[in-house]
Amino acid sequence: MGSSVAYWLNRRQPNQFTCNVFERDLSYSSCSTTRSAGGIRQQFSNEENILSCSTTRSAGGIRQQFSNEENILLSLHSSKFLQNIGQYLTIPNQSSPDVCLNLNGYLLLATDSSAEQLIVNHKLQTQLGAQIELLSPNKVKAMFPWVNTTDIALAAYGVANEGWFDPWALLMAFKAKAQ
Repeated sequence: MGSSVAYWLNRRQPNQFTCNVFERDLSYSSCSTTRSAGGIRQQFSNEENILSCSTTRSAGGIRQQFSNEENILLSLHSSKFLQNIGQYLTIPNQSSPDVCLNLNGYLLLATDSSAEQLIVNHKLQTQLGAQIELLSPNKVKAMFPWVNTTDIALAAYGVANEGWFDPWALLMAFKAKAQ
């Protein structure tokens, strides 16, 4: 987080100040970046639940399938940033950083009790520019034959700008660029 903030501050006002980043854990062994596989979506609503956020427990990912505008817009920006990382974090005379971005989308499934919320979320997501497709159980089965659709009423699939990346590579790229 600190290296990212230093990068964005310097990008906003180049050569206007000096920014120092102080890390309590120089090995990064206890930070969420090294404990995830790229997850940037946090699913907590109060301080008590912060340790169970998906950033520290996910298998990774960047997605726009949220229920609030801020998260959707931030994730859309983050996806574009990661897709064009070379133009932002490349250091002169070095190769562009490779964060192993893999854009394969996310599939969210809903039962009868949650299908309406998926529809509401989809409307907001697509209004803000996310490319999310609503799928019937039959369409899910056709696209993903290994998924059991027995209790599925509806699904949402991110057809663009969703996937996963290597968070350690991103951290090192921010750190190198911020120095």
